[in-house]
Order: sequence, then structure tokens, then C-alpha cells
Amino acid sequence: MKFLVKSICLGVLLSMTALGVSAQLSKGFYGHVIGPDGKPVANAQVTFQDQSNLENTYKTKTNEKGYYSYAGLPYSTKGYQITAEIPDLPPMIMMKNVKVGQRVEVTLDASTAIGFQGKVLDEKGGGVAGAVITIENLADSKTRTIKSERGGAYKITNLPYSEAGYKLSVKTPAGKTESKSIRINQMATLQVDFDFGKDEQASGPAASNDAADAKDLYTMGDYQGALEKADKALQTKDKSNRKAALFIKAASLKELGRTDEAIAAFEQYNSEYSGNKDVVGILSDLYDKKGDKAKADKYRKLFVQLGGKLTMQNYNDGVKALNAGKAKEAVGLFRKAITDDPSNADAHRELARALAQTGDYAGAIEQLKLYLKKKPNASDAAQWENAIKTLEPLAKQQK
Repeated sequence: MKFLVKSICLGVLLSMTALGVSAQLSKGFYGHVIGPDGKPVANAQVTFQDQSNLENTYKTKTNEKGYYSYAGLPYSTKGYQITAEIPDLPPMIMMKNVKVGQRVEVTLDASTAIGFQGKVLDEKGGGVAGAVITIENLADSKTRTIKSERGGAYKITNLPYSEAGYKLSVKTPAGKTESKSIRINQMATLQVDFDFGKDEQASGPAASNDAADAKDLYTMGDYQGALEKADKALQTKDKSNRKAALFIKAASLKELGRTDEAIAAFEQYNSEYSGNKDVVGILSDLYDKKGDKAKADKYRKLFVQLGGKLTMQNYNDGVKALNAGKAKEAVGLFRKAITDDPSNADAHRELARALAQTGDYAGAIEQLKLYLKKKPNASDAAQWENAIKTLEPLAKQQK
């Protein structure tokens, strides 16, 4: 289970320990938004969503030359999702989990936004070399053709964003064919496999494959397409795939940000197929997001009863306490969080922040060293190494 947290950058830690270092407000993103036609887009809305705390969302717009700039973003442990809303096109997730260092240039280019990769497999699961894969842009009917390589692998990149989506068709040297239509709402190279072994083993009416298609689309990030396929599967008389289709529908609504509808779908799933602790956990998260504490607590309790472990509960409560200025309370919660999950490196970092605010500089240094040991490649490693150097003189004065 994941609960929303708020992380504060090094500058805030230092200022709260009275070291006189101000927050680094220069952190942020800048760049251009390029449309599918390759031209800069004026008045495009660019949104930055903190993936550590989805409630932290920041917006700006491009100028007449398609340029945007946003500074003052707080450090995020999980990075930012950047979404561009180009006039007359649906919102498009351009990049995910982008880390803020100082000022980071990110050009959001819809003219080279999409790619596909995967494998062509025969009836026995072996790779098919020389299969012809045709990629058709359904918006303008333009096509590109490539061949699978040894092992059946293929890859094509630098395709423009298409509002209508793409149709991928494959023809093997043996003459077997298959097609898949995919609508995309994010800039990514998506995995699309053609497995003729699975196709031959499939049975039952064609409509019964809608649930499997929904799962494939969900895996590829086409949540709207997955939702439509799941709904289609749920409307058939064949109930054999209802459980899978209902789950994909609920999960797709969640990913699309349609919280109320996602809650309703997961509630329906829980009513028909009760006892799934993961679904119960998701419902707790969704009610948390909606602000309904009573129902969130109800499902959190049920999650524990079903065998779920709230490994992040103490951690997130600690962050809330720390952000509320309750450093001593936060220290105890972060120590419990480390006991809950010894692999949680972030808990050591946050404990260091809390200890520094209580004046325990030696303890803060110890926890920061543990954080860097457990997470040596952390994007914020240099910041915390500098914090250690800053805190060391203060720790010596306390001896």
C-alpha cells in the first residue's frame, strides 16, 4: 500500500536547524512544447505532479514561442510526472519520474513521442525472424514497416503522437497475421508482443478475449483503451472473465484519475469477490485521496485483518508530524518505520531531518550515513553528503 507523503529539500532542513541556508528556489523545469507537426505550441498547459505526493501539482503555460519555465519546485523522492495539454488534443503524459536537480531542461516533443517494441513468437514460443510489422498512424493513415530480427525482436521509435492511435499488424514468413490497435496517452516506447502460440490456444466466443485485450492494453499504459475493452467484456453474457474485466476497469479508472468512478468499481469488485486484500488496500488509498477519513480507516483496518501489513503507515505519519513541526513525535514514528521495513532507506533520511530539528546532530549524521549506504545512487546523495559536512562541526560542539 502506498500513502501520500511530502518531502522537504535540503535547504528546508538546514533552515529549520538554524544554519541560515535558504531553500533552493531555483529548482524546476524549463523547455519547449513541440506539437505533432514539429512546431512549437503556444498556450499549452504544462503540469508538474509530485509522484511522492499527488496533491502537490503545479501548472504553467507556454509563451508564444512554445517556451515554458517553472521554478521553486520542492524536491520529490519519486520525481515529477510532466503532462502537456496541447490545444485541440487530449492531455498527454510526456514524461514520468523526472528528478529535479537544479534547473532541468525538458523538451516535450509530441512529434517524436511514441515508440513500440516487442517480439513475434511462433506456436511453440520461439522467436520469428523476418516477420513484417506494419505500423499505421490511424490519424493520417501513414505507415512504416520494419522486420523482426533474430529471436523475433523488433523496435521502432520517434513516431509522432496520434490522437487516433496506432494499428500494428504483423505477417510472418509462414503467412500468419495478427493486428492490434492501440491508443496512447503518454510518451513512451510500449511493449507489444505478437504470440501466435497464445492465439491458437484461445477458445470460446470472440467477445471473451476482450478481458485479455483489456489486460494487455492496461499493461501497455493505454488505460482508456483498457477501460473500453473491460466494459465490453462486462457487457457480454459470458461471465468467465468478469472478475478480471471488473478489476481492469477499476484499475484503469484509478490510473485515469477518475477517483469516484474507480471507488465505485472497486466497491463493486469487493462486493462480488470479497477477501482480496490488495483491492481493500486500494480502496483505503482512494478514500484517503478523496478525503473520506472514516472510510479510509475502515478499509485500512480490514486490510490488516486480511493479512496486509501497513509498512508505510508509521513512515507517512512521521512525515506528517515533521511537516507539522512535531519533530520529537516524528523521531519515534520514523524509528518504528525502520523497524517495520529495514530496507526503507528514505526512513533513515527523514529520521535524520527530525533528529537535526531536535538538536541531535550526531544522530542526524549517523542516519544520513545509513541512508547513503542503503541508497548510494540516490539522486539527492550530494545534497545529504553536504548536509553531513555542515552538521559535523555542530556535532563536535555538543561533545
